[in-house]
Amino acid sequence: MRMMLVLLAIVSLLVVVAPAWADTIYSYVSDTFRQVSGVYTTQDRITGSFTVADGFVPQFRYFGEPWAWVWTPGLLGWSWSDGHQTFTEANSAASFNTCSSVAGTIPSCWYLRVGSPVGSSGGAIISWADGSNDGSFRNDAGGLGPGDSGFVGIDGMNCCSWRGQRGTWSVQTVPEPSTVLLVGLALAWVVVLARRFTVVG
Repeated sequence: MRMMLVLLAIVSLLVVVAPAWADTIYSYVSDTFRQVSGVYTTQDRITGSFTVADGFVPQFRYFGEPWAWVWTPGLLGWSWSDGHQTFTEANSAASFNTCSSVAGTIPSCWYLRVGSPVGSSGGAIISWADGSNDGSFRNDAGGLGPGDSGFVGIDGMNCCSWRGQRGTWSVQTVPEPSTVLLVGLALAWVVVLARRFTVVG
């Protein structure tokens, strides 16, 4: 009888946790820069990540490029660096588009821009790729000064990897804090029930 109650408690735990939300983190590491100026070196690269809200459905907008799905409204946070500047949701604006509307998939083509508004005096980090296996239409760029077009990505930039090796993406799902809390409470409930019926038995 005691074992049956514990099993029922575990089943209840799964029922409670199943609907819980989990955000998706898209992380990127670029190739090292090929063309540099100023403080940048050929050892620098772009690294960063976006956190997308659970259940977010991207918007379809045709830009004349393959990255027609817009994830920007679903961004909860981000952190990007090119080795000399770091942008987060606290000090920058961000754009993130891909060629897929399916959450949790590795982007095969993308456009991202993180930094100060286009044409302002701040810097920016830009990366885009159209999905070509040979990397013939792709770019990773970062810059400390104004002038980047926000689209092409190399005008006025201090460093870039034009048509270099493709960067790599990874995707992971992370439970929201409320989910972790629910799991903890449910496990505590299971322990209390098990001890109670151990004493009674």
